[in-house]
Amino acid sequence: MKKYIREILILFLSLLFLFIDHRLTLGVLLGYPFSVIHLWLINKRYRSLDAERPSSFIVFGGSYLGIFLLVIPLVIAVLLPQYFNFIGVLIALMMNRIVMIVEAVISIRES
Repeated sequence: MKKYIREILILFLSLLFLFIDHRLTLGVLLGYPFSVIHLWLINKRYRSLDAERPSSFIVFGGSYLGIFLLVIPLVIAVLLPQYFNFIGVLIALMMNRIVMIVEAVISIRES
């Protein structure tokens, strides 16, 4: 269950937002893949910091690449407001933090 909570939450939010506005749903679906890629880059960067000599690209370039990845869907949402909602993209980009909070609440309730 914990493994798929992020995907379940995205599907639930997308279906919920579909009844509000289709642009909000498309914004969530646009921002979520970029959020997953950003999380993967963060994990890769921190794993490389465990090595004795991490490359400077992974340490510094990875953070700039992550910021660039987060800006791409926001720019798309601003340039194409008839298709994507800016708030939906922001919700999707914050999804990793929301899932961390939900997982913490679930683990507290289980214990």
